[in-house]
Parts: sequence; structure tokens; C-alpha cells
Amino acid sequence: MKRCPKCNRLFDENSLKFCRSDGSVLVTGSLTEANTIFFSGAQPIAHTPPRPLPDTPSSIAVLPFRNLTPDPANEYFGVGLADELVHSLTRIENLTVVGGAAAVSFRENDVDVRDLGRTLNVEMVLEGSIRRSKNKMRITVQLVSARSGFHVWSERYDRQLSETFDVKGDIALAVVEALEVTLRAPERSAVSKRHTESPKAHELYLRARFHISKFTFEGFTTGVGYLNQAIAADPNYALAYAGLADAYHHVSSFHLRPAESLLHVKAAAEKALALDENLAEAHALLAVVRANYERKPEEAETGFQRALKLAPNSLLVHRLFGSYLMTQGRLAEAIAEFCRAKQLAPLSPILSVLTSVAYFFAREPNHALQHARKAVAADESFWLGYWSAALAHEQFGQLIEALGQLERAGNRESSPWITALRARVYAKLGNKEIARALLHDADKRAATEWVAPYLVATAYFALGEIDQGFKWLETAFTEYDENVNFIAVDPILDSLRNDPRYVDLLLRAGLEHSSAKTHFAVPVSGDCRNATRI
Repeated sequence: MKRCPKCNRLFDENSLKFCRSDGSVLVTGSLTEANTIFFSGAQPIAHTPPRPLPDTPSSIAVLPFRNLTPDPANEYFGVGLADELVHSLTRIENLTVVGGAAAVSFRENDVDVRDLGRTLNVEMVLEGSIRRSKNKMRITVQLVSARSGFHVWSERYDRQLSETFDVKGDIALAVVEALEVTLRAPERSAVSKRHTESPKAHELYLRARFHISKFTFEGFTTGVGYLNQAIAADPNYALAYAGLADAYHHVSSFHLRPAESLLHVKAAAEKALALDENLAEAHALLAVVRANYERKPEEAETGFQRALKLAPNSLLVHRLFGSYLMTQGRLAEAIAEFCRAKQLAPLSPILSVLTSVAYFFAREPNHALQHARKAVAADESFWLGYWSAALAHEQFGQLIEALGQLERAGNRESSPWITALRARVYAKLGNKEIARALLHDADKRAATEWVAPYLVATAYFALGEIDQGFKWLETAFTEYDENVNFIAVDPILDSLRNDPRYVDLLLRAGLEHSSAKTHFAVPVSGDCRNATRI
């Protein structure tokens, strides 16, 4: 066993390095070490002490842990554990952590770790496996140099299933020690934090995140169900409330009406922060509510800055903050945030789409198309990649090419976003009959599903039916269509900027008229390496 020299507590986990109470380095006790479990057919792995590193690594990719059990239903634990480790390690200011979809794709394709390192631009890779036997679980972890392919550190954690909820903290601190990263006191506390004492709640949370990560409406519905069960098992589980806020925001404006979904985001984020004021993602999601629902941009920015201070390397925070900056006309800053997020998820198609849209707002269709193509290259099934490419072609005046991209998008998704943009392009082509038929279809669909009124409004503006366009724009405002927040920078509205109705709507949305002009002079670059704040 091990003992804390400060508080004198005893711990029976041989792999534990730091006291869970005060963070002190543990010393070996005199009591007999606890027995570990053995799985038939498994080869025990001895602890590998950290190898000396030439320089302290500043970047790491965390891969989902392999499921070595015969039952694929256990896949959730390996994915969830990696997700928790990413959440903990992103609290460290001087460590870039890559996880999520990019890491999943590499695990599924079994790519050589050195190729992975070059593609993701990381120095180290954390990988592992889980093996379950009755009520016990063996978790094997190893840290590998992405430069040499050699193992730097490895460890085995044998746990009862009821004890796996706290293994994340042990692994995270051991990784930090192996990387020789110096932690400030708040960072150490955040990395080792245990978010629940309920094994049942923790298991339900991991199952929820596994389904939500599929980014489908079915995954959202299943995941929210698990999160609500986790909260019922532990009403003080702040991380589960933050996950609930994230889930509702993800489907807002695509599958759910923002007037409904943003209220769920607000309630869950506020509850999360009432339980744990240091949850960065909850601060960022509440900032989205402040900007898009309450229309208080100054309070929103305060929330984003608080989130960035708590988790300087959070992918979600950088992505949400970048989207907010676009609404404020600060396009160069927005692109810089998306570029920072891309360091954390280099192959993310949604980040490429957001960067493409930022360049569309900046009247830079060349760069917009470049990033839209990156989204498609990363995931050919991602319909928003084709949709954003259509925006770029539209801005070029290449309307037939835009329709071609929208056809590709429509082959993968039946979103009203596609229908509305097709109507706008046909209107610009002068084919008003088809445009009106598409808008009629969108109007019918609005009776049973969410149709973004803002996009319908822009199609009417393209038809020259200005009054009808403002009618739909007003509907977008009252229904909290999040696209309304881009009225200051959207080039589609350039011809309307002197209309009193536009100016009135801009002010009611909490946006300044000066923001509508900043995009004409913003120095931006198509290369993330040259994107700078202004």
C-alpha cells in the first residue's frame, strides 16, 4: 500500500502516484500490497518507468481504448475513458491534447503511431485497452513516442467494476508525471478531480457520451436518456449536467427549435456551474445562451474568457468562441480560434466548415472553397462540407457549380438548410418558379420540423421580395434562429443595410452597426499558420 506523508491516508492502488486528498506524492507503505486480478489469456504488463525525454512534450493524442472483451457492448467504456482523459488533460495550459473523432479514425484504421504523429502533429500518443471479466476490469495504458515509435511509459490498472469511476484521475496524473509536465495547483486539482462518487452514475455518463459522440439525432436521444439516468443516480453530478447542455446545443437549429433547445442548454449549464463553478465547457455553453438567446454579447464574452482560462486547450470552447467572434464581425480573431481548435482536432470537418463560412463572411471565396474542400476530404459523407462549398461558389457567381454541390449535399441529408440555399441559388439564376416551389416545400416542412427562417428569408431577398424576406427575418428573430446573429457580416444582406428594418433588427439582436462594416477591412489569410488576432 501507499501512504500520504501529509494527511497519513493509506491507498491500496499500487499505481496511484498522488494523494486524492491533498495532491502530495505518495510513499510506499509497509502493509502488504493488495492482490490484483488475473484474466485468463492476458499477459501481465510490468510498470515501465518513464524514459528520459529530450524535451518536455507539448502535444499528445489520446486514442480510444481498445475493447478486448468479446462483447462489443463494452466499447462505450474505452471511448468514454479516453474522452474523460482528454477532458482532464485539456486543463493544462502548456499541453495540446488531440482526441475525439480524429483519434477514433486512427484507432479504427490501425495506423502506425509515427504516421499518426505526423498527421495530427503530436509528439506523444496515449493508447490502451480494456479487458473485463465478471465484476473486474483490467485497463492497460501506454505512452508512445510519435517520433520514434518506442514506448515511453506503461501501466496496468486492475479494478473492481465499482472502482473504475476514479481510474481516470490516476491515469491522467501518471501521464503528466511521465511527460514531466509541471502543474500549477489549480491544474493538478482539475486533472485529478473526481466528478462523482457513484459508480452507476459514472457508467451511465460514459454510455451517454458514447451515443452523443455519434452526432445523430438518434444518438442524441439515447444519450440524453442516459444522462438523465446518471443525474437521477447522482443529483450532484455536475459533469452530467454539462454533458446535457452540450447535447442540446449540438442539435439546436438542426433538429430542435432554438427557442426550445437553448432553454435546455441554459438550465443544464446553470445547474452544472451551481455544482462546480470550474467547468469550462458549461461556462462556454452558457455564454452561447447569453449571446444567442438573451442577446447580451458583453456577458457572453466574459463567459468565454472565463472558460478559456479554466481550459485553455478545450476544443469545444475554442470552437464556440470562434463562432461567437464571427457574429461580432471579428473575423480574423474567429479564424484564429478555429485554427487553434484545428490543432486539437486537425481532421475535424466541422472546423473546416466553420473556417469556410468565416471566409465567406470575409468576402474571400477562394479561401472559403479551400476549407470547404478540406471538410469533404476529411469526411465525404459530411453534408455541411458540400453546403459550405456551395456558399463559396455562390459568392464567386458560379451558380451552376453551387447547385452541383447542393445536389451532393442532398444525396447525404434532407436538411431544410439545403432546400433554402437551393431556392436562393435558383432565384439568382432567374428561375423564380423553381425557387418559389422550393420555398413552398420549406414552408410546408416548417409545420412539422425545424426550418431555419433566416435561410428562407435570404431566398426571398434573392427573389427581390423584400417585404416577405423581412417577414421571415422577423420570424427568425422571434424564434431565436441562431443564424440571425450573423446579420452584421452576412454578404447576402449587403443591399439591405440602409433599410430601417435591418438597422432596427441589428440593434434588437444586441449587435452594433459598426460590426456590419468590419469585414471589408479585416486582414485574413487562407493559411492557419498566418492567421493572427487583430
